[in-house]
Amino acid sequence: MSLSKKVTEQKQSEKEEQKIKLEKTWIKNLDSSDEKVVSGALKNIAKNGTILSADALLKLLVSNSSSEKIQQELKDILKSVKSKAMLEVIIQWLDDERSKEHKAFLISCIWEAGFEAEGHFETLAEHGIKGDYMTMLEVLTVIENFEGAIPEGQIINVNLSIDEALEEGQNDKTALLLSLKEVIQNLG
Repeated sequence: MSLSKKVTEQKQSEKEEQKIKLEKTWIKNLDSSDEKVVSGALKNIAKNGTILSADALLKLLVSNSSSEKIQQELKDILKSVKSKAMLEVIIQWLDDERSKEHKAFLISCIWEAGFEAEGHFETLAEHGIKGDYMTMLEVLTVIENFEGAIPEGQIINVNLSIDEALEEGQNDKTALLLSLKEVIQNLG
């Protein structure tokens, strides 16, 4: 390897390290009590952030400790993240008790980002079946837009869960549960 190539690689490595250091500073700034600092960090993350920021953004969302303005900025950023790694972070957060009030929003992020979430079919369906009306509505929207086939065993499992929910009489979601049942019949 030539000396100039080594120097170029060294400079690139240093740039990457600097970017990571900068992003860690923005993540730390999300914990600030100063709204301007948090807003600035969000703007920097939106413009130059990576998946490294995803967990911190979701922690800020579920903490509910920030102003409406900050919450809206945060939601706008989360809806715009297209990184496939973000799908995995969202799925993990759906199972976190702290995200209970934000499940519908998190699922809407999956749809708005256009993620291919077929691999999480059962998880999403269960959150819809067990969740509130809005969560179920968002899950139905995501599943209606699936393009790939779902294994028959998963469809059977979700159908059983839907039948159980219908027997329990979840009246506010009955129409949505029946719609989900109809939609998944076409996924096999």
